[in-house]
Amino acid sequence: MIEILKKIAISNLINKNSGNKPSAFLNWDRISSILLIIDDKQLNKNQLDVFLESLNKHIEIYFIDSNAKVPAYSDFKSVLAKDLNWMGIPKNIKSGNYDLIINACPQNNTAAIALSVVNKAKVKCSMFDYREVYNLMTQPKANLIDNLKEMVHYLKMITN
Repeated sequence: MIEILKKIAISNLINKNSGNKPSAFLNWDRISSILLIIDDKQLNKNQLDVFLESLNKHIEIYFIDSNAKVPAYSDFKSVLAKDLNWMGIPKNIKSGNYDLIINACPQNNTAAIALSVVNKAKVKCSMFDYREVYNLMTQPKANLIDNLKEMVHYLKMITN
């Protein structure tokens, strides 16, 4: 029952934010601002820091840690248990405008999907198929860094 209510809530959020649908594909060289959404189940902070530094892009990170009471990392925007409603959707989402959004969370993470819906981007990526929100989807890999490397690989293949 809760899963059905979550789907309805996400559908309503998609309809409410219909102007935030991804509009086009961008060449990697034209991407300057990135929103990366990750959760506590896949994080190796040292590896992530090294990988993100190598990209040489402005990257904001939303870290969804639904079990924590205080932020684990000061350099991430944290979404904690107290920030989520009973369906797992953030209560107050500040929207932004990015060139690229990468949702590296699992498909059942409604907070990550909600963050993707509310924020505007030309390209929105995920590791699962959800065409109402994302316009580039890949198959999940063993870890976060492999997922991100594959996503960047496909983004670099885009020519326009």
